Amino acid sequence: MGMRAPTSLQAEAEAALAELLPRPAASATAIPRQAQGDTPAAARLAEHRAGRDAAHRAMLRFLPDPPPLASGPRGTPLWPAGLVGSIAHVADIAIAAVAPASQLSAIGIDVEHLAGLSADIAPIVLSARERRVPSGVDPRHWLAAHFSAKESVYKCISSEVDRVIDFTEVGLCFDWPHRQFTAHPLAEMLAETRLGRVTGSVAIVAGHVFSAAWIAPCTPTGDAQGAPRGAGLR
Repeated sequence: MGMRAPTSLQAEAEAALAELLPRPAASATAIPRQAQGDTPAAARLAEHRAGRDAAHRAMLRFLPDPPPLASGPRGTPLWPAGLVGSIAHVADIAIAAVAPASQLSAIGIDVEHLAGLSADIAPIVLSARERRVPSGVDPRHWLAAHFSAKESVYKCISSEVDRVIDFTEVGLCFDWPHRQFTAHPLAEMLAETRLGRVTGSVAIVAGHVFSAAWIAPCTPTGDAQGAPRGAGLR
């Protein structure tokens, strides 16, 4: 049997991820799933499996026969030597992104349902500065972009910061027209890491918000490698 034709959501998600991630370093895939009739436990297991399937597909660009992903103490995937990656999933889709460690030092991705993010979470997610929504920007999109982007940043730096990170420990500086951001962790947290600058992008597509954050190795001139194509709203 051949591969199934991609669904509309899958095609839109993979197109968004291709724009979000630095080119040509990263490989990204999306796998849609049907959640009807799942018990909570079955749904969690199905999402986990879909995420691992997406990761396997993403690794095929770099490895001819990717090994099954083991899990670390907190359930995070342990990537094969020489690769970095990230997995995210919600009820109807799982996504994964993988890159050679020589191209990206770390990567984190996230997906959320736009309708599932209530305005009630704004005081938890946004700093006082971030609560000032620019003129002409939909406050729902502004909040969703910050929530998802900070989730991606957390995944990106979690290997270095071995604890739960509060939303307000990371500030975001958005280039909103291009949906790109730079993360500014608090000085106290920077002291815990050896990481460089964290940058990323977001896209709002088909009722979902997708985000990616990464750390690029520095060139001899000190500039980070790679740049996303830019993303937006669809």
